[in-house]
Amino acid sequence: MSLLAAPPVAETALVVSSGAPPQKEELPVDLMQVPSIPLQKTLLLLTNFCTNTVRFINHFSSLCEERLATTSKNLTRLEISLAILEAKLNSIPDLPSTVTPAADLPADLNLPPTGTHTFANSMISISCTH
Repeated sequence: MSLLAAPPVAETALVVSSGAPPQKEELPVDLMQVPSIPLQKTLLLLTNFCTNTVRFINHFSSLCEERLATTSKNLTRLEISLAILEAKLNSIPDLPSTVTPAADLPADLNLPPTGTHTFANSMISISCTH
């Protein structure tokens, strides 16, 4: 929920032209003769911009936080499942187990890049049954 309230409906930053669009190229305007924009309208436009920007950033931040929480939850679930499967494999007494250094594995194995996951001493345990 945003701490900033939206401006009242009567105060809008929408600028509406009352005349028809120009049909020919207009002559240069002397900027000294043009009246200044009222301070209240300037403040309203600036406040509206800030409010919309903060609202967008808050919404984007909450979406990112939700996705990060979901990813973290899925990763935790995956780690728990992996630990359970490893425990089940280790509980089988007659299962031969071989340990292969990570450097001896084929290049097309699609392992994650180094540094994203930790392997104990760069060893991968491979179990197989006959």
